[in-house]
Amino acid sequence: MKGHKALGDRIAGGVGIVCGAVSLWQGADLYPYRQSPLMGDHVMLFFLGAMLIVLGILVGFVFHYPPVKVSQADRKTKFTVNLTFLILFAFLIVTWLLGYVIGNLLLLFVLFRVYGSYSWIKCGLFSVLVTALIYFLFIYLVKTPFSSGLVFELLGM
Repeated sequence: MKGHKALGDRIAGGVGIVCGAVSLWQGADLYPYRQSPLMGDHVMLFFLGAMLIVLGILVGFVFHYPPVKVSQADRKTKFTVNLTFLILFAFLIVTWLLGYVIGNLLLLFVLFRVYGSYSWIKCGLFSVLVTALIYFLFIYLVKTPFSSGLVFELLGM
C-alpha cells in the first residue's frame, strides 16, 4: 500500500515494541510461579507482549497510511475530554478514601450523566445496577478483595 510513513507512526510502533518487550520480560519473571504452562499470571503478560510487538512492527514499519487532514475539536468536545480526566482523577481519590464500591458507584453516576445525558434517576439506577453486578461477580463469586477505603479502615469497618 503506497502512502506516507509519519514520524508519529514510527514512534508509536517503537513504543508498542518496547512495551511488548517489557510485558514479555515481566511474564518471564512470573513464569516460575505458574500452575501449568497455560495457567497463571504469566499468560496474559505473554499474550499482551506478543500482540504489542506484532502490532508495533505493523504500525511502525509495515503499514503506510495516506496523509490525513486533522480538524480541531469543538469546544464542547474538549470540555468533555478534560472533564473525563478530572472525573477519573476524582475516582482515584474517592476510591482511596471510601473504597471501590462507593467510588465505582459515584464514577458510574457521573459518567452516565456526562456522556449519557440521562435523568438523575436513570443515572442513579444504572450506576447501582452496574455496581451491584460488579460486586456480585467479583467480590461475592470470585472473592476478589477490593479496597474498602482509608476512612472505613480507620473506623475499623
